[in-house]
Amino acid sequence: MNTAQLSITELEITGHSGELLANRLFRQKNPTTDLAVVLPGLRYNCDKPLLYYTSQALAARGMDVLQIWVDYTKSDITSLAQTDQTLRMVSDAQTAIQAGTRARQYNRLILAGKSIGTLIMAFILSQEYPLQIAATIWLTPLLQIPFVSAAIQKTTAPAIVAGGTADSTFDPASVSSLEKLPNITMLRVEGGDHGLEIPHGLHRSLSALSDLVEMILNFAF
Repeated sequence: MNTAQLSITELEITGHSGELLANRLFRQKNPTTDLAVVLPGLRYNCDKPLLYYTSQALAARGMDVLQIWVDYTKSDITSLAQTDQTLRMVSDAQTAIQAGTRARQYNRLILAGKSIGTLIMAFILSQEYPLQIAATIWLTPLLQIPFVSAAIQKTTAPAIVAGGTADSTFDPASVSSLEKLPNITMLRVEGGDHGLEIPHGLHRSLSALSDLVEMILNFAF
């Protein structure tokens, strides 16, 4: 990430369990009214390609970018029932968003999530927030979960949805419905897996990542 125009800090955010939530805030040196919050996958942190370059592109658009770095694979979390795990992640994400929106005078909120992060986004979109949610970015969303698919279909703000046809979470029926919506830009990666990577197809994988970056850089919202 080009740090020439950014400062990097960490907010003090207390999570659901009382522990501090790991995060990174990339703050524009010139004031901005837009905050992007990036929610990771379960085993896919913000230094992995999709989230790293999504964050770069959002920062290049002049936004502050708050990345959530919580590790939800720890035994004290995985030992919980699935519903309790999800509720904890949602609670932490809501707390992080609230802390992020207090860090500067923002007018708009952009949400980006990968995999289980998209499930968290679906819950977040069902809540009321003081900031306008200006856009959403759904990376390999869990479309096999009706709640996630329905949340994307209900959003009226501009949205990018990116999925690979070889990913088990890629639901063709849901994708076909989403592609018909005027506010949604779809990136369908033929042969792409859950990381939007194409096995034994390095150049095609890089091309898909480049397509995603271009979509974000030219995103109208």
